[in-house]
Amino acid sequence: MYFKLITFNGIAPILEPRLLKDEVGVTAQNVNLERGNLNALYTNGNHATLNASSITSHYQYKFGGTTYNLEFDDDVDVVPGPIADDAFDRLYWTGQTFPRMASSTQITSGGSGAYPRSSFRLGIEAPPNLGVATPTGPDDGTQIKYSTSYVYTFVSAFGEEGPPSAASTVLTKVDGQSIALSNLSFANTKSDVNYGGTKVTGVTITTASGSNDITVTTPSAHGFSASDRIGLDGFSDTGGFTAARINHAYSIVSTPSSTTFTVNVSGAAATSTATSSAASLFHTFVGTKRIYRSNTGSNTTDFQFVAEVAMDVTTYTDSTNNDALGEIIPSTFWIAPPDDDSSTYPNGQMKGLTAIGNGIFAGFSGKRLCFSEPFLPHAWPVAYRVTLEDEIVGISMAGNVLFIGTKGTNYIAAGTDPQAMAIQKLEAAEPLLYKRSLVDMGGYCIYSGPDGLIGVENGQVTNLTQALISPDQWKGTYVVQSAGMHEGKYVGQYSSAAQTPQAIIFDISGDVNALTTVDTLLNTGSSTNRGFYTDPETNELYLINKPSSGNCTVESFDDSATDTKRTFVFKSKEFVLPKATSMNFVKVEADSYAGSGVTVKVFGDGTEIFDATITASGSVFSATGSAPTSFSATQIQEPILRLPTGVHKVYQVEVTSANPVHEICIGESIDELRAV
Repeated sequence: MYFKLITFNGIAPILEPRLLKDEVGVTAQNVNLERGNLNALYTNGNHATLNASSITSHYQYKFGGTTYNLEFDDDVDVVPGPIADDAFDRLYWTGQTFPRMASSTQITSGGSGAYPRSSFRLGIEAPPNLGVATPTGPDDGTQIKYSTSYVYTFVSAFGEEGPPSAASTVLTKVDGQSIALSNLSFANTKSDVNYGGTKVTGVTITTASGSNDITVTTPSAHGFSASDRIGLDGFSDTGGFTAARINHAYSIVSTPSSTTFTVNVSGAAATSTATSSAASLFHTFVGTKRIYRSNTGSNTTDFQFVAEVAMDVTTYTDSTNNDALGEIIPSTFWIAPPDDDSSTYPNGQMKGLTAIGNGIFAGFSGKRLCFSEPFLPHAWPVAYRVTLEDEIVGISMAGNVLFIGTKGTNYIAAGTDPQAMAIQKLEAAEPLLYKRSLVDMGGYCIYSGPDGLIGVENGQVTNLTQALISPDQWKGTYVVQSAGMHEGKYVGQYSSAAQTPQAIIFDISGDVNALTTVDTLLNTGSSTNRGFYTDPETNELYLINKPSSGNCTVESFDDSATDTKRTFVFKSKEFVLPKATSMNFVKVEADSYAGSGVTVKVFGDGTEIFDATITASGSVFSATGSAPTSFSATQIQEPILRLPTGVHKVYQVEVTSANPVHEICIGESIDELRAV
């Protein structure tokens, strides 16, 4: 009589060990089952060292043949821009104070330390009201009179147009007359904007008697270059320069240091040396303004294009005839996504940024689900927002639909037009416990629910682990807080990083769902990891390691480049024999017995009866062990070891190694084992 294992699977804690299928184990730790044998996972590889000792999220940005590790001490979601072959190679992200975007220049250049180096606030705000003067020019009283009013918009250097200002006073004019526009302000009310540039506060200016130059000093490295256009704002009279003369737009003459630069003020030189009180500056000329005019006088009538002017232009004279007006303004409803303005957005800024196809982005704030204009990630019309019954925890693509996980009822959204999204409530009561447990697996998504791992595919919800883990076992041990995808497998870290094992691996790719564990996902001293990142090109999983001291590192999970294997442990089911029997031999076939060899333990009726480690030198095997007593055996011609005398009804075997094992067999006679 004998039993053997030549195929292996993961664990199924829901069943008693004796009820498991032969290939299913009680323990399957650090093991790779892809080839059907017991193969050890590789150790983590040290991919990069970051710039901070506390990092929550990271993203690998590949540009110009270099990989930049972006690091955030926030729960950040990063999405590449939707435009193919984007000259700016833009990224968009949420979770860092307010929604942001950056081009390759902002991400990789300027300053020092962590990436991204700088960013812009996502979205364009509406400009202040403009002024209009009475029409001038001939009016013989016979021409058709038009009622008209004006709006204008801010446009970033990336061509992103924002919503219009309020409509101006309605005027009556005839063709041939001109209207002078004023107060085309380039000032903005929010920081880090990308149409008037980054607003820098705490700025001082210094003048020298007899000079036309102003030296500008910033509180930190400014990142400006000679010829860059800047605007000064909020300064009082200084050194004989009037406030109106200072608070203007200028080109930088020179950059003496990383915190100072010089601008030249035309006209009379300063009459004295003086230093102004702190105010602010804008990096201007990075965007433009577009002016639009109606031809009926109604504020609800379409406004048509008149002209585009530089960002620092504050006045314009319009003499365009009515029939020469251009396209209708497209951006009437293109507002920015929910940001850090708590008075407007009491549930906080938009987070969970996700690309859902057709150039559309999605995000959420509280119970509100938001969609962008197609291919315009800066534009998030109010009409495209949907309020759900429960607070949203996370969103992810699940095949052709968007899955919306909440603290209560979950939903899916389907459609190719953001203004016509079909929202469907899912019947399964499986709320999303942790945002970072939700992983897009490509065609479906998996997340941590109250009773197990939940899979969602095109609106179908399934408890993937219900045949493997009971709800009580899940709640007591296996609840996943953070997760990522590695080579098509779900890698989920338990809610406590102090747990051992630290994580599970769930493989749904085969005919039989395989559940295994990982003893250590992170090094000793790590806090709970939330920095999972899967490279979409390689399917490699990267994670943040937070050591007990020093800066965080980025580690690559199961990295074959290390050429160092973990030690796996596989403990079989309980094999129950018809009657108590003396099983006298154990065989363990491995690809190699090098290094630490292969350790095999045998259990009889629940008690360990044998513990030996097999090593080999050429064709000669050796075995050392401690059960039943300390022993040493040499000159073994095959990896078959004699078990201690005794009869047992229930047998179990455990194998520990870093070497691949493809067969385990226990039998009554050595001839049986040689035959199989």
